[in-house]
Formats: sequence, structure tokens, C-alpha cells
Amino acid sequence: MAYAFDLKKISLEDFKGILQEGYLIPSQVVLREDIDEYFRILEEDDVKNMLDLSKLIKSKKKAEDYSVQSEIPLDYLIVLRRAVSSYLPKPRKLEDYSDIDKIQLEMFKAKGCKTSKDLYESDLVYNDRIVALMDVSRLRYVSGTFATALVKSGYVSIASISQANPDQMYKDMVETNNEHHIYKGPIGRNDMVFIIEDAKLWIKYKMI
Repeated sequence: MAYAFDLKKISLEDFKGILQEGYLIPSQVVLREDIDEYFRILEEDDVKNMLDLSKLIKSKKKAEDYSVQSEIPLDYLIVLRRAVSSYLPKPRKLEDYSDIDKIQLEMFKAKGCKTSKDLYESDLVYNDRIVALMDVSRLRYVSGTFATALVKSGYVSIASISQANPDQMYKDMVETNNEHHIYKGPIGRNDMVFIIEDAKLWIKYKMI
């Protein structure tokens, strides 16, 4: 099973709905402005799904060129590009996972696995905790540290996260961090809403 989110599975219309109805990080809220008009233009330009959109505005130069062609503001397209790109999870260094000990780490490296993507897509056999860490790391913005906190809190798969209650998850994560001191930064209930919505997309589009 692939590590990355399959952008082709989400139609342009579905993506528009996600932006309109889902939880957005503050910097992406601007995408709701004039969304009907901008997505109408994209549809007229034969953009059928998120993969088409990704290719259309993949680089800043492509976004600039399309902005001139379509008259969709460049600032809007740049934020849109970042939103689309966020669905392609960054491979995390295995050193970022405190639950992977040095012996395991060296073994994985010897087999050519240096990142979460390498390990997830490999045919190596490893314990359930590491399986869980690699799975939840496929969600957007989930770092090795955050994945560790999720798994220690009992959220051991994308499937289990998709069924979680945000209030309970928030309580569990805070309690886990207070006990294990995994991360230093702040975490809020909205972070839980975001990650649960993200997990539900993986289930909805049958990508797990």
C-alpha cells in the first residue's frame, strides 16, 4: 500500500467541499473567498481532480502563469497549492521517533530504510508499535513526535483516528504528554478535529 495520499481519487468538486466545510488552518481560510468563481474557472480549464490541480500549479512559476491565464489571483493560487501539497505527507526521519531504539534504527538503515516512507513501503517485518507509528505518520502535519504521542495515547492507526471523538482525543493526548513529556509545543482541540477529519478522508476514499 502506498505511503502517500492518492490525489486522483478526490474530484475537484469534492475538494471544493472539503475546503468549504472542513476545518482549515488559519492561513488557509482565505481559500473560501470567491471559491465558487475560482473553482468554476478551474473546472472550465478541465481540472477534474486534485492531481490535475497539483500539476497545474505545482511550482510558483506554473502558478504565476496560470494566474495570468485565468485571472485567479496569484496569492490565492499559492495558498491553494500549499493546501494541495499538504496532502502529500513528508517522509519523516526514523531518528525522529523516540520509540524506535538505536538497534532497530541501525537495522532499518542497513536495509535502506531511513524515513517513514521507506519503512512503510518496505517488506520488512517489525513490531506493532512501529507499524502504528508509520501508519499514522501518513496524515497531514503529523511529525515523528506527534505520531509517537498519538500511538502512546492509543490511536494506533488511521482507521482508529477516524472514529475518535475530538474531546476524548484531546484529553488523552494531554494526559499522555504530561506523563511522558513527548512534545513541548502547545496542542489544542482544533488540532484533534483537523486530524480526525483528515483520517476520515483516507477511509472515505478507501486508501487504507
